[in-house]
Amino acid sequence: MKPPEPAKESLWIEAESGTLSKPLAIYDDTAASGGKYLSTENLGLIGARLDGVAKYAFTVKGGTYAIWGRVIEPAGGGSNSFWVRLPGATLNTTPLPANDGWINWNFAVGTTWHWDRIANTDAANIPVRYTLPPGTYTLELAYREDGARLDAIVITNAAE
Repeated sequence: MKPPEPAKESLWIEAESGTLSKPLAIYDDTAASGGKYLSTENLGLIGARLDGVAKYAFTVKGGTYAIWGRVIEPAGGGSNSFWVRLPGATLNTTPLPANDGWINWNFAVGTTWHWDRIANTDAANIPVRYTLPPGTYTLELAYREDGARLDAIVITNAAE
């Protein structure tokens, strides 16, 4: 007889609920959940992971998790990435040493809001699995390309 399946855990986080630093800001969009999203002005720059960081505290029961973002890139290409880091997690893929633990996440381009799983662009787009002991963590998301928009985040241990 098999033991019972553990309960699935999913956390929904609105992008605008994080602690933000400039140039990240909150903008209005009636199509976004809660009517707001996270992005930057058109700066013509690529962020350096030290500027424009959003931080999201959350608590998990422990296990292996995937993180999804509800995203859009309304220009149709070229502004579809963020840096992502989760201190305290063990990952199934390794960020580039020069990236100081940050994953380069290029999400699928689309001109409507859609869900995209965080993947390591620098490692052939391997979907990232985060193994976390029970506890409280802080997900960090940093501006990489201006114009990339994030509406919501889901952290889940549900089967893919």
